Amino acid sequence: MGIITKLNLLKLRLQSQLKLIHIKKNKNINIARDTTIYENVQIETNYGGSITIGSNNEILYGACLMTYGGKIDIGNNCSINPYTIIYGHGKGVKIGNNVLIAGHTMIIPSNHIYTSLHNPINQQGSTSKGIIIEDDVWLGSGVKVLDGVT
Repeated sequence: MGIITKLNLLKLRLQSQLKLIHIKKNKNINIARDTTIYENVQIETNYGGSITIGSNNEILYGACLMTYGGKIDIGNNCSINPYTIIYGHGKGVKIGNNVLIAGHTMIIPSNHIYTSLHNPINQQGSTSKGIIIEDDVWLGSGVKVLDGVT
């Protein structure tokens, strides 16, 4: 882990004491300088996985980034607005540069398998193709982006 990453994580830990930012299992979390993370944001690399956040981003109040074993990559100059949820299941999520994600958006890169009428859905597994959001995209409020979207 580089010195910049360590300093950024130290800065975020200090902010978390003041602003209730929750960063869990941070060894696989890389946040570039000039990124602002607001109150009540949750960032977790649960079940493994990694999160990379580029420069000059804003992650606003109540946003949630959780890997569930996958990967979340966010480019530069992006805005993730309040109460947005981004999961990284399976093949994960890649967000380009200059992307605006309005509040209450959900990005989920996996799907349940439901081919059998005789087996419970929670016993049929899941699929993951991943999600790629290219540069200069605006997702409006409440958008749901599901697995396989590019």
